[in-house]
Amino acid sequence: MAGTIKWSFERVGRTDSTQEVARKLAGSGAEEGTVVVALTQTSGRGRKGRAWLSPEGGLYMSLILRPKRSGGVQLLPLVGSFAVADGIKKDTGIVPFVRWPNDVLIGGRKVAGVIAECAYRGKNLSYAIVGVGINCNARTESLGEYAPFSTSISEELGVEIDLTILRDKVLECFARIYAEWERSGKVVERRKEWISTIGRKVEITRGHRTTVYLAEDVKGDGSLVVRSGKDRLALRVEEVERLREI
Repeated sequence: MAGTIKWSFERVGRTDSTQEVARKLAGSGAEEGTVVVALTQTSGRGRKGRAWLSPEGGLYMSLILRPKRSGGVQLLPLVGSFAVADGIKKDTGIVPFVRWPNDVLIGGRKVAGVIAECAYRGKNLSYAIVGVGINCNARTESLGEYAPFSTSISEELGVEIDLTILRDKVLECFARIYAEWERSGKVVERRKEWISTIGRKVEITRGHRTTVYLAEDVKGDGSLVVRSGKDRLALRVEEVERLREI
């Protein structure tokens, strides 16, 4: 049945990183659908190795996948981001947006982030791991320097949420969007209105250079189309060190 994954849970309580635990499990043959879930992480990481603070009250999990396709794996962070946004909407009624390439925002402030990594055996894709971190019931003051740019679901709603219900909604949405990606390689085309970056001025850092562009589009392969004067570029995720919407 399309969109169905048999999820199983590896609960680790306090850990350094759910990605690290998932990597070891995947390397030992863990099946697709294995989900490592932690109460808190001491060394959580986001894109480009940046720290992801993980106080208790958040939802931190890593999904082990064994995709049937090897092309288009650069779309997995967007698959995860769309799933988180849709899961939050279905659980709470809040309508989040996705900031290219892997952040989920509520009211312009970050509520979640998604990362993805792949492992290969020779040229063959062995497994992928999608990591998800969502600010749920923790106060944003606990996020230190990131607090002014962040929010949590409980602060938006004014009440605490059930992490298990949110987890299951996100996984349900992930299974559906992941199946769509496996079947066709497409996930962006039907969800461009979810991407807050399109139509915005953005400040992009590549290497040691930071430039302001107008973000015009996100292509089917996940690359961001930007313009500065007469220059029009399609930037792949790995080319961008940092993006800030202005």
